[in-house]
Amino acid sequence: MIKLGDVEFTVNEITNTKNVVGKFGSNAQGTYLLANVTVTNKCNEAITTDTSF
Repeated sequence: MIKLGDVEFTVNEITNTKNVVGKFGSNAQGTYLLANVTVTNKCNEAITTDTSF
C-alpha cells in the first residue's frame, strides 16, 4: 500500500501482456504492465483519479 496524505493506493494484481485492445478496436502492440489498483479516500473532500498517466 502507498499512502499519500489521506489517500491510499493498494495494488491488487499485476499482469504482463503483449497486446492491449483500445476502446476503438485498434490493437496496441508492445509489452504492457496492467495494474489493478484500489484507491481509498479517507478525507472529507472529493478527489479525482485518472488512468491516463
